[in-house]
Amino acid sequence: MNNFNKRTTKGDSLMNELKTKLLRDKVNYYETGAENFKKSNNDINNCIRKNNDLTSNFIRYFPDLTIILNEAFLVEVKYSTGIEKYCYENLISLENNGYNVLIYKQDSCFYKPSQIVFKIMQEYDTESKINIPVDDFIWRNPTKLSAKDYNLYMSAYSKKPTSGNIFAFYNYDKMKGTGISYEKFIINGKKTIYNLKTDNTFISDIPKQLNLF
Repeated sequence: MNNFNKRTTKGDSLMNELKTKLLRDKVNYYETGAENFKKSNNDINNCIRKNNDLTSNFIRYFPDLTIILNEAFLVEVKYSTGIEKYCYENLISLENNGYNVLIYKQDSCFYKPSQIVFKIMQEYDTESKINIPVDDFIWRNPTKLSAKDYNLYMSAYSKKPTSGNIFAFYNYDKMKGTGISYEKFIINGKKTIYNLKTDNTFISDIPKQLNLF
């Protein structure tokens, strides 16, 4: 089993856990991740993984689920100790543009991308025994390694899941208590939303958002 498949297996387990809860609670959802794009003339994941433009990353890292409560929520399911830079940048961009975006973690809590806190990354990697470039103090960037060192790095992780892409580790100690539990998310997400009202006239064009947190 290669590293991608190992990471996918853990992710699938967490995804199945979440979908089981949603079905139990009769909550509607769509599977919206790129792996669910069926109508293409080729394997979209293998094709688009070679690209690094904004549009390709938007498609490749589009959140896994769209959950429908009294609002729609884009949800990325992540069973991992860290996150790839381009995935995080896509999620935070969606949030900054006003979309409801959440990350579902293995603690059964949802986090806004803006609530994610990262550890300070050390250059020395104890697994591969080499120094790996770090960007902005948090992003380990093996893509800056020479071809020889990159192969050493990937070989060292042959039995551990890693993509070989730029990533950062979550700082769970600083994130503790900032997320919202699955149960609270469902309860708050089902609350009735009222339009703002002025002089007995409903203003329908003002965006309405639930206050989940």
